[in-house]
Amino acid sequence: MKILFSALYLFLKNMGSRKIATICILNGLILILYPSVEDRVFQKKQAEVLKQWEDDKQITNQIDNLSTTAQPTSSTKKEIPVMIDGHEVVGVISIDNIDLQSPIINGSEEQSLKVGIGVVEPDRSPGNVNNYVLAGHNSATYGKHFNRLNELEVNDRIIIKTINSDYIYKVTSIFVVDQDNLSVLENSNLAEITLITCEYDRRKKPIYRLIVKGTLVT
Repeated sequence: MKILFSALYLFLKNMGSRKIATICILNGLILILYPSVEDRVFQKKQAEVLKQWEDDKQITNQIDNLSTTAQPTSSTKKEIPVMIDGHEVVGVISIDNIDLQSPIINGSEEQSLKVGIGVVEPDRSPGNVNNYVLAGHNSATYGKHFNRLNELEVNDRIIIKTINSDYIYKVTSIFVVDQDNLSVLENSNLAEITLITCEYDRRKKPIYRLIVKGTLVT
């Protein structure tokens, strides 16, 4: 930091116009600090969404425990999202081995992916015989979103928590594909999950996708 301030001082001293120098420095500081500030804002928002979802789940479970109405059975279960701060939150993904706990949000738009993990195919649900596909950013912040997804190993557990149930998947394969390879999104006759995040090349270009697949255990 001392070196930075010394450089700034010399820059101001040697500039013919202090006003121009000040504007340049302020613009530089904004460019440096903005990503950090934005990151903190969305981390706080994610924490608020997680807390609200947990509160809603607790209330729902209490109501279910009091209800005596027989629940319908079906081979296909559709999870109902909870609206929280403008986002359709369908559950929480929890992976203990990489200390991940993040809200699952319908849609894979940028605003959704800044808050949590996005559902790529909204017509599919966890726990069903389908390919439940989730996408998340490979954040520059350690441990955020799918930043540590590459640390997973075969047989690690992926837990999907919804308002009504918890589903446990076991990792079966981990591989990398080109960014235009959409075969990993295809549905199947298995109860499986697919996690997707960016994988960078040597030039730090996100031209690949890291894929983690798992099958339903319970």
